[in-house]
Amino acid sequence: MTTIVSHLHTVLVVVAWALVGAVLLVAGVKLIDLITPGKLEDHVFKDQNIAAAVVYGCALIALAIIIASAMH
Repeated sequence: MTTIVSHLHTVLVVVAWALVGAVLLVAGVKLIDLITPGKLEDHVFKDQNIAAAVVYGCALIALAIIIASAMH
């Protein structure tokens, strides 16, 4: 019985850290959107600007690496 509780605790901790990472990633992307001229999401999704999509993707990857390194 204790192994089930131990595994459940581990799963809950992992889910909690995943949620923290997701929230930080969304907050970071919103911050990048504020820093860049215009609304980056509009440039990517409405105007279908390839260069803006590359910036958006690079920002996501960079933030994900930073958050993962900080959590580790």
